[in-house]
Amino acid sequence: MEKVFKILVVFALLMLVIVYSVKSKERKFREYYFSRRVNASPAGMPGWLSFTATFIMGERAERGVHDREEQLSFYAGDAGDYSGDAREDHGQGAGGGTVLMVSDQATGHVMAKVPLTERIDALLFVPAARLIYCCSEEGMLTIIRQNSRQEYAILQRLQVPQGGGELALDIRTNNLYIYTGASILIYSNS
Repeated sequence: MEKVFKILVVFALLMLVIVYSVKSKERKFREYYFSRRVNASPAGMPGWLSFTATFIMGERAERGVHDREEQLSFYAGDAGDYSGDAREDHGQGAGGGTVLMVSDQATGHVMAKVPLTERIDALLFVPAARLIYCCSEEGMLTIIRQNSRQEYAILQRLQVPQGGGELALDIRTNNLYIYTGASILIYSNS
């Protein structure tokens, strides 16, 4: 009986070590906070950031962004649009929508919908981190993690100044840049 007890204790300790090592390898999300504001260049944000290749540029929400590895498209949809297939033009025009729609690029079938409280005006997808950044000109930044093709979790909602229409992420420093027209807001998480 004593041998069985020892075997069970060793097995339990081994399981704890395995669980701990798996959890420690998961990427931990660090929340963003406002770092600083800089004046925008006369040419605007895209020209200002084009000097380096470490930036991932966001897109306007009506154009959407793509996950090439998983063959998915992310775009702004209306809260009332719960049809099974994605619309060809995403039906948003310049205004964006209040739902992050995820559709399969091959079939157009909507895989997931992430409801938000504000309109989505700009999107940015970072494949290495599986993060989607949704920015509203109304003053809200929402960061969503892609757990699987059909599962998404909101990690952070951050109040930002109104007018943020363009996003960029420096993958070297992990700084997030929001272009408001008059200035560039820099958010850090390190």
